[in-house]
Amino acid sequence: MPGVFGLGLRKPRSVVGWPGSRQNSLFTITADTHEVRHNPEYYVMRHFSKYVRPGAKVLGTTSHFNSMAIAFRNPDGTIVVVTQNALEDERPFEFADPADASRGFKATLAPRSFNTFVIE
Repeated sequence: MPGVFGLGLRKPRSVVGWPGSRQNSLFTITADTHEVRHNPEYYVMRHFSKYVRPGAKVLGTTSHFNSMAIAFRNPDGTIVVVTQNALEDERPFEFADPADASRGFKATLAPRSFNTFVIE
């Protein structure tokens, strides 16, 4: 059954991955030229797969912006924070490690952006 982890589709279209859900592929491959195009979902997936390591634990986030951010603690202690600003204007963002408030940062998220932050 094709889904978000499928390699590609001949034409850009949504496919069913889980019963009743619709998903897009990470790549589109044209049937005639075999050209490979990275779809937006590919770039979103990279924000997670490049920095979040196997065994990472999800950290709780709180604030008015929490539905647009998720944080992970990797087994090596690094923290990865992935944020999305779907709005047309810049948004302030602040994060503090729940276990050590001195490990944190403030940032301004660009309009319509995904952002990945790594705290060593």
